[in-house]
Amino acid sequence: MDKKKPSSTIDKKEYFETLNKIIFFITNAQTLANKINIKNLFDRVNEENLKKRVKERNTKIYCSIFHKDNSLQLLRVYEVDPNKMYNILVKKYKNSSSTSRHVGLSEEEIIKIGAKLIYPKNKS
Repeated sequence: MDKKKPSSTIDKKEYFETLNKIIFFITNAQTLANKINIKNLFDRVNEENLKKRVKERNTKIYCSIFHKDNSLQLLRVYEVDPNKMYNILVKKYKNSSSTSRHVGLSEEEIIKIGAKLIYPKNKS
Protein backbone atom coordinates (compact mmCIF):
# COMPACT_ATOMS: atom_id res chain seq x y z
CA MET A 1 0.00 0.00 0.00
CA ASP A 2 1.40 3.37 -1.04
CA LYS A 3 1.25 5.84 1.82
CA LYS A 4 0.89 9.53 1.02
CA LYS A 5 2.65 12.14 3.10
CA PRO A 6 0.15 14.19 5.10
CA SER A 7 -0.41 17.59 3.57
CA SER A 8 1.03 19.24 6.68
CA THR A 9 4.50 17.74 6.14
CA ILE A 10 7.18 19.41 4.09
CA ASP A 11 10.43 18.12 2.71
CA LYS A 12 13.84 19.09 4.06
CA LYS A 13 14.46 21.76 1.41
CA GLU A 14 11.10 23.46 2.05
CA TYR A 15 11.72 23.30 5.79
CA PHE A 16 15.06 25.11 5.56
CA GLU A 17 13.74 27.68 3.07
CA THR A 18 10.87 28.44 5.44
CA LEU A 19 13.22 28.57 8.42
CA ASN A 20 15.49 31.04 6.58
CA LYS A 21 12.49 33.25 5.81
CA ILE A 22 11.45 33.20 9.47
CA ILE A 23 14.97 34.07 10.63
CA PHE A 24 15.12 36.89 8.06
CA PHE A 25 11.75 38.25 9.22
CA ILE A 26 12.65 38.07 12.92
CA THR A 27 16.02 39.70 12.33
CA ASN A 28 14.52 42.58 10.35
CA ALA A 29 11.65 43.07 12.78
CA GLN A 30 14.02 43.02 15.73
CA THR A 31 16.37 45.50 14.04
CA LEU A 32 13.44 47.88 13.55
CA ALA A 33 12.32 47.34 17.14
CA ASN A 34 15.81 48.10 18.43
CA LYS A 35 15.94 51.32 16.41
CA ILE A 36 12.74 52.58 17.98
CA ASN A 37 13.55 50.99 21.37
CA ILE A 38 10.63 48.56 21.40
CA LYS A 39 10.81 44.82 21.56
CA ASN A 40 8.30 42.37 20.09
CA LEU A 41 6.55 44.86 17.85
CA PHE A 42 3.21 44.42 16.12
CA ASP A 43 2.67 46.87 13.29
CA ARG A 44 -0.34 48.02 11.26
CA VAL A 45 -2.77 46.89 13.93
CA ASN A 46 -6.33 47.47 14.91
CA GLU A 47 -8.29 45.67 17.59
CA GLU A 48 -9.72 43.07 15.21
CA ASN A 49 -6.45 42.06 13.56
CA LEU A 50 -4.72 41.99 16.95
CA LYS A 51 -7.33 39.45 18.00
CA LYS A 52 -6.65 37.37 14.89
CA ARG A 53 -2.85 37.71 14.93
CA VAL A 54 -2.34 37.14 18.65
CA LYS A 55 -5.29 35.33 20.18
CA GLU A 56 -6.99 33.23 17.51
CA ARG A 57 -4.01 31.93 15.52
CA ASN A 58 -1.76 30.91 18.40
CA THR A 59 -1.71 28.59 21.36
CA LYS A 60 1.62 30.13 22.42
CA ILE A 61 3.64 33.13 21.34
CA TYR A 62 7.40 33.30 21.42
CA CYS A 63 9.09 36.64 22.04
CA SER A 64 12.77 36.96 21.26
CA ILE A 65 15.23 39.36 22.80
CA PHE A 66 18.33 40.18 20.77
CA HIS A 67 21.53 41.98 21.74
CA LYS A 68 21.06 45.70 21.21
CA ASP A 69 24.33 46.11 19.30
CA ASN A 70 24.17 42.82 17.39
CA SER A 71 20.72 41.97 16.11
CA LEU A 72 21.86 38.46 15.16
CA GLN A 73 22.83 37.55 18.73
CA LEU A 74 19.83 35.92 20.40
CA LEU A 75 19.86 36.50 24.15
CA ARG A 76 16.55 35.15 25.41
CA VAL A 77 13.29 33.64 24.18
CA TYR A 78 10.09 33.79 26.20
CA GLU A 79 6.93 31.73 25.81
CA VAL A 80 3.85 33.89 26.35
CA ASP A 81 0.18 33.06 26.78
CA PRO A 82 -1.65 34.65 23.79
CA ASN A 83 -4.63 35.73 25.92
CA LYS A 84 -2.42 37.65 28.36
CA MET A 85 -0.49 39.24 25.51
CA TYR A 86 -3.69 40.16 23.68
CA ASN A 87 -5.14 41.84 26.77
CA ILE A 88 -2.13 44.08 27.33
CA LEU A 89 -1.72 44.89 23.62
CA VAL A 90 -5.38 45.92 23.31
CA LYS A 91 -4.99 48.22 26.32
CA LYS A 92 -1.91 49.77 24.73
CA TYR A 93 -3.70 50.12 21.40
CA LYS A 94 -6.71 51.81 23.00
CA ASN A 95 -4.44 54.20 24.93
CA SER A 96 -2.37 55.12 21.88
CA SER A 97 -3.01 58.10 19.65
CA SER A 98 -5.27 57.55 16.67
CA THR A 99 -2.32 57.90 14.29
CA SER A 100 -0.28 55.17 16.02
CA ARG A 101 -0.80 51.74 14.54
CA HIS A 102 2.14 49.99 16.21
CA VAL A 103 2.13 48.34 19.62
CA GLY A 104 4.86 46.39 21.31
CA LEU A 105 6.03 44.92 24.57
CA SER A 106 9.33 45.46 26.28
CA GLU A 107 11.11 42.56 27.96
CA GLU A 108 9.97 43.87 31.34
CA GLU A 109 6.33 43.85 30.20
CA ILE A 110 6.70 40.33 28.82
CA ILE A 111 8.04 39.11 32.16
CA LYS A 112 5.32 40.99 34.05
CA ILE A 113 2.53 39.11 32.23
CA GLY A 114 3.99 35.79 33.31
CA ALA A 115 6.11 34.75 30.33
CA LYS A 116 8.19 31.62 30.71
CA LEU A 117 11.89 31.86 29.84
CA ILE A 118 12.63 28.98 27.45
CA TYR A 119 16.04 30.06 26.12
CA PRO A 120 18.60 29.92 27.49
CA LYS A 121 17.45 26.98 29.55
CA ASN A 122 18.14 27.26 33.24
CA LYS A 123 20.98 24.86 34.12
CA SER A 124 19.71 24.04 37.61
